[in-house]
Amino acid sequence: MRRVLAEVDLTDQARTKVRKLSGGMRQRLSLAQALLGEPHLLILDEPTVGLDPEQRMMFRALVSRLGESRTVVLSTHQTEDVAALCERVVVNSIAPAILPGVLAVGAHRADGAMFLYSNHGPAYAGHGLTTLGEAVLGATPGDGGIKAQKGTCVAVALVTGIAALLVSLQRRLGQPADPLAVRDALLATARPCTPDQSHGEPMRCLNGYLDLPAATARLFPDLPPAPPEPAPSSVEQACAAAGNRSLPPAGGPSPATVAGQPSSPAQATTQAHDAGVPAALFDVRPIRRRDRPIGD
Repeated sequence: MRRVLAEVDLTDQARTKVRKLSGGMRQRLSLAQALLGEPHLLILDEPTVGLDPEQRMMFRALVSRLGESRTVVLSTHQTEDVAALCERVVVNSIAPAILPGVLAVGAHRADGAMFLYSNHGPAYAGHGLTTLGEAVLGATPGDGGIKAQKGTCVAVALVTGIAALLVSLQRRLGQPADPLAVRDALLATARPCTPDQSHGEPMRCLNGYLDLPAATARLFPDLPPAPPEPAPSSVEQACAAAGNRSLPPAGGPSPATVAGQPSSPAQATTQAHDAGVPAALFDVRPIRRRDRPIGD
């Protein structure tokens, strides 16, 4: 442990709790975990995403130093990282998301505007949609905590989970599982974006923004509306309704408010009632966190 912490310049942080580390330090901690087995080959996937310019420069210097004693394979969309670090470059011009049978996913920011690096272009036309890719609460590796995450990978995880929920609802209602029907419903009900959201390029939004209530109503037109009941007015009430009174840590990040997207459990449940979606789809299940110093 001391060896790898020294390699990534974290020796002086060995007794620091992970949640107190900066984003750059957490990236270096992840790298330290990868170095525990003394690998001769190190594969890094988008290692500088989410780092500020100063943290990115420090991380590049670290990766360059590690590359002196081992082979490092770097997968990234950041051309500056490639120019600064790589002796040889391979360009992959074929991505799985451009295949017509695949549901491609793009990501927009918390203010509703598309991320400039999000998947888009003629190859994605007709088989992709966009959803939130910023300020989404997710687990942090190593400490069991939670933090606001961002990126296309976050949007993909959300759409994957939603598709799985809709397929599960098909089975629950006695229907055969039909993931292609789910895909088609999600695409057909995607909401168009505005010129400001697409930076003047409508193709950036793919088919449009995810609209879960509309997709659910299209898939299940005969689904009876949820029984009238007051929506929870707070996260605490929503957690109690879900049978779990454990709340996220005080002062933690809150989900962003996005035009057309639920900004709270109460709003999500209200939208669910309006669309006839079972409220169970929106149950709040907070993550229990544990916290340990990184040197333990």
